[in-house]
Amino acid sequence: GWLRDPLGTVSAPGKGVEAAWYAAVLARHRVPYRTRTVVRAVLGDGRAEAVRIAKLDHLGRPTGPERELAADLVALGWGFTPSLELPLMLGAATRRDLDGSLVVTVDALQRSSVDGVYVAGEATGVGGAALSVSEGRLSALALAASLG
Repeated sequence: GWLRDPLGTVSAPGKGVEAAWYAAVLARHRVPYRTRTVVRAVLGDGRAEAVRIAKLDHLGRPTGPERELAADLVALGWGFTPSLELPLMLGAATRRDLDGSLVVTVDALQRSSVDGVYVAGEATGVGGAALSVSEGRLSALALAASLG
């Protein structure tokens, strides 16, 4: 990923500016940004109501007690390194991207290998905010069309 190969950002110079903008938005709205933390479960009845998290040790293993936090939205992988926990838990197929990072395999309509699961944004390959928004819109339209 980007942290292991910072020179890779030369091919996408806007990424640093984009990262700074995201950090400013999160700070302005007092949104907690948690590093070395894993989402163990999203809790709720048909929608997110809480999230169970755990800290990770230096090897990336959950350590210590889990904490449960109230949440009505859970965002994973916003930024440079996408989190694939949810698509992987659902069994979505993956592939190695050009930079060697693991990404979710999708078709032209952003459908994953799991029926009814659409994936958009950097979880399908790094492309920046504009591409992520376009993929999100495309996947929403494709999902709506599939529902009739």
